[in-house]
Amino acid sequence: MPNLKFLFTLSIIIGSLHSSYQALAQTVYWTGNVDNSWVNPLNWSTNTVPNAAQEVVIQNTPVPPNMPVLSTTTTIERLVIGVGATCTIGAGANLTVDQNLLNSGSFIVNGGVVNVGNNMNSDGTVNYLSGASFVIANDLTNGGTFNITGGNVTVQRDFINLASFTTTVAAGRRLIVRRNFVNDGIFTASAVGATLEFTGGGASQLNSNTALTLHTLLISKSGSNNVTLNPTTGTAVVVNSDLTIPNNIGLVLADIGGLSLTVNGNVSVTGNITLNRGMTINGNLAVNAGATHTMATNGSLAINNGNLTNAGTFSGNRPTTFGGTTTDNSAGGTGTTTFGAITVNKSGRAFTFNRPVSATSFTNTTGNTTFANTANIGGNTVVTAGNVDFNNTCTITGDFTANGGTTNFTNNTT
Repeated sequence: MPNLKFLFTLSIIIGSLHSSYQALAQTVYWTGNVDNSWVNPLNWSTNTVPNAAQEVVIQNTPVPPNMPVLSTTTTIERLVIGVGATCTIGAGANLTVDQNLLNSGSFIVNGGVVNVGNNMNSDGTVNYLSGASFVIANDLTNGGTFNITGGNVTVQRDFINLASFTTTVAAGRRLIVRRNFVNDGIFTASAVGATLEFTGGGASQLNSNTALTLHTLLISKSGSNNVTLNPTTGTAVVVNSDLTIPNNIGLVLADIGGLSLTVNGNVSVTGNITLNRGMTINGNLAVNAGATHTMATNGSLAINNGNLTNAGTFSGNRPTTFGGTTTDNSAGGTGTTTFGAITVNKSGRAFTFNRPVSATSFTNTTGNTTFANTANIGGNTVVTAGNVDFNNTCTITGDFTANGGTTNFTNNTT
């Protein structure tokens, strides 16, 4: 069922904007009396083709015999598409709307270029089938259906997908957001190559209050800025490809109950990552030279079937779990690594710590674990199953409990 409260509110907004616009610019209405050609003056209420100082209204009352198709270059002040009306941007066309684009009908981009100089608000249907570019200079608010199937859409400020409404990014296509991404509805970008990209200067937020699955999350911002996952309610965010955090840029998971991030690929950090909630990596984690990986508040990390390579700083008195049953893995690198509670749960597989380990506790649930270098366990050590080999000096401050498996101490143990 449509969100009637939103539709009523948006109608008031559009009506208010429309009334204000009429006081500022002449309004030209589409009649479609002759054909569907935008450039035919006989299709317009003024018998002239609209210009950059005029607002264009395409409505369905009374019903025009033809709906407009733009196939050339034009600039108008504003564009309003009413309920039941259709506006098509054809191949080779170039539409510039200096102010707002308000769509309650159907806006079809089937080629060419669309530039919106201010905000775009849509409670109708937008089909971006093909085109060279589609750019909104300020905010894009979707309260209907927005399909990105034939090109990339760039939003220079905020993208807002309202509750109960749908935005779809097709395979190989991209939604580019320079500031904030807010999703309260259905956002689908899971097809291969479908991408949500954050770019530009300034901080950004990725706020999805419903479950969100992305094939690719691309962070290509400039300067020293963060992208923060900070929804009002805790939701699961899934990325189905590799994730890279570039130099000087931070990725932050806010401390929101129920929030989680899962990456089904490798994660490479050249900037900074801060986890105040749980992150799962089904692949490798590389913390590169000069980079930091920090777990704080309620943060946690799980790495499944992957290696941890730290050439920077890995810290935080929070849990880290190494799991997965398909590959043998390891933790190493030349950087400074400080663990909280470590759990190894690799049934039938092996995990090796190649560098000195400092942790608040250690639990071996399943699998074989080797500490190839020194180990300093500041709390309890529990071995439930599998084999654990301490091949260098080992210090255990708390209790040692062996409920099963085999534990070997090759060197000094205190």
